[in-house]
Amino acid sequence: MLNKLQTDISSRFSDVKLHEKSLRLFENPFNIDEIDVDTSFQLELIELKTNSFYYDEFQTMKKNDILKFYSTLSHEDFPALRDIMMKMATVFGSTYICEQIFSRMKQTKSVHRSRLTDEHLHSILRIGTTKFQPDFSLLVKETKVQISH
Repeated sequence: MLNKLQTDISSRFSDVKLHEKSLRLFENPFNIDEIDVDTSFQLELIELKTNSFYYDEFQTMKKNDILKFYSTLSHEDFPALRDIMMKMATVFGSTYICEQIFSRMKQTKSVHRSRLTDEHLHSILRIGTTKFQPDFSLLVKETKVQISH
């Protein structure tokens, strides 16, 4: 049983080994050797590491919001580096969204609500996981009152 568990874990996380250098770069671009990264952004990494402004920004933001730091990188000066960092960031973001939707679905499909159709479940999940804020006052203004006969 432990062998099967080890095999399952190894197969699920086999991609992590392939992206280990990119993950280390994402974690802290100032602590990685330029030789260990792809040649397409080695010069950008050297330029970043020698820029004291970006170093100070990273030290300030790494504890709170590392994504904010990567968004401060100039498009013109660091196009390849920004691209790889944003790709790495979306991996974690999409995983979080999937977990959030699964948790919401688990709450929604309880014993008391087991007869939901797929369409209803889809609508409930969309409402439960979106950040959209409806303008209720506008909706009320646009609603026409039906006068009974």
